Amino acid sequence: MTSADGERDTLDVAVLRQAVHLLYERNSPDVELPSPSAEFLLFAMARLLESIATSLERGDDVAPDVRENAERIARHIEHYIDIYLPLEK
Repeated sequence: MTSADGERDTLDVAVLRQAVHLLYERNSPDVELPSPSAEFLLFAMARLLESIATSLERGDDVAPDVRENAERIARHIEHYIDIYLPLEK
């Protein structure tokens, strides 16, 4: 692994973990979710992103398309979560 790969892994892990934090934060009793299945979807997505982040931290091989899509999803969550699931009611 090159230095650039290590820096990319660190950045990707940070982006994924931030999205996980936001998903768990919005999946609390204080937030009114639009449907009963939304709770499951938020937890499932958080667990999926957490698993990918953990794999990157361990240095496991993560397929490039999985990594790119996970980062895309995480950035989308970070950008739009306040619109779709605001903390304030």
